[in-house]
Amino acid sequence: MRVRTTDTSLAPGSFEPFAMVCASDAAFGPVRTLLRFALAALLSLVPGAPALAAEPLPAGVVDQSFTSGAGARVLQLSTDIDAPVSQVWAAFASEDGFRAWAVPLARIDLRIGGSIESSYDPKVPLGSGKTIRNEIVALVPERLLVLRNVQAPPGVPFDVGIFQSLQTGMWFEAIDAGRTRLTLVNGPFLDTPAHDGAWRFFQAGNAYSLAAVRQHLAPRK
Repeated sequence: MRVRTTDTSLAPGSFEPFAMVCASDAAFGPVRTLLRFALAALLSLVPGAPALAAEPLPAGVVDQSFTSGAGARVLQLSTDIDAPVSQVWAAFASEDGFRAWAVPLARIDLRIGGSIESSYDPKVPLGSGKTIRNEIVALVPERLLVLRNVQAPPGVPFDVGIFQSLQTGMWFEAIDAGRTRLTLVNGPFLDTPAHDGAWRFFQAGNAYSLAAVRQHLAPRK
């Protein structure tokens, strides 16, 4: 049973309460129904994202990954963006905002139980069954967005079952009136070779996406 929440006490770095509040019973087992930076990676399929984290993280992206009390690995990356939190939120939670930097096609039903569907190939239409679709598990406007993938396009370079067992949380924290700290948390990753491969893919893809949205929203000089 999914617990619906607008609890603003949740914070990056505390994965167990995040898991208990935001996940359905199926969220930690293979979901038979993708993508997606959740992340559940909605973000890691942004066009041009590298497949492996063989290179250093992009400038401005900080790795804060950790191991939870239950022993699972949690991927946590953050970046500070020179834009107010309302603009950073819109870059993920509005169709125009998401299309402006991430994908050519997007449809967003912004509510708990709604979804974000996107296609990084303009020739693959929304609703085709070959797009990226993420369920919105939890939502606090301009503060928290939690996603779980339920549909992945064919041919992705990672284990879809593992990907759909993950959940992705994005925290939007106003540093001041004109700056926002965006933190992306993705997990749990277990200690297996297949999970190691998914970790490398999403570490690189999530870092790429954070850098891309940071550059997109940077003030024009």
